[in-house]
Amino acid sequence: MSPFTTDSLGSLQIKQHSKGYRFSIDPLLLAWHIQPRPGEHILDPGTGCGILSLLLARKQQNLRITAVEIQPELAALARHNVQENQMGKTIEILETDMRLLSQKQLCGPVDRIVINPPYYRQNCGRTNPGSEKATARHEIHINLEEWTKLAASLLKTGGRLHCIFPAERCAELLCAMNLCKITPKNIRNVHSTAQSPASLVLAEGILGAGHGCSLAPPLILYKTPDTYSDEARQILWPENETFLHSPVDRETKSK
Repeated sequence: MSPFTTDSLGSLQIKQHSKGYRFSIDPLLLAWHIQPRPGEHILDPGTGCGILSLLLARKQQNLRITAVEIQPELAALARHNVQENQMGKTIEILETDMRLLSQKQLCGPVDRIVINPPYYRQNCGRTNPGSEKATARHEIHINLEEWTKLAASLLKTGGRLHCIFPAERCAELLCAMNLCKITPKNIRNVHSTAQSPASLVLAEGILGAGHGCSLAPPLILYKTPDTYSDEARQILWPENETFLHSPVDRETKSK
């Protein structure tokens, strides 16, 4: 059995490991809610195989995206995916620890930071024995307080932070953003079904903005346990494109 699969995501071809790190629905949900403007510089820390950067570059070609990955094998996969999808002029892959990033290294502050961060505190719950999944799921290399501070140090004033995070940690997220002077401006809860509690929250904050936050209608993923909602189908099948040949990982935080 090959250690890799190549999955079709509409026009994108995504190579990823057969086991270990495989992206889930989370970056698709996040990318759906981001409307990049032409000419923006976007930072994607913890890019994994590059999926979030690729989705944004497909939305808007006139971007400069810096995607950062600390794990060498994943960084190599991200470089491969960027080249295979002919997005080398838009996306640059940096193999480094995101904690070491500076405005100088990025040639100035960035317009947006998009992050699908680790969801769980390091000693909370079972840590996956695979290092890639462990790093994706648990705050091993960087925690909530650290990545929000990092975002504040790298964004321009008025720049935007976009993230997806567990709903049960929403209060922690909003507090961490506020402490870094990133004002939460848009919040949307994600529910598996209309009857289930929120499992995820999509949040957008602006560095140095005034108070005032909008709460969007909830995003419901499934009409029934086996049927996606209309909006979920739009996210997973944009413009009638074909989604993954292999089913998307439903597990919250396969990442």
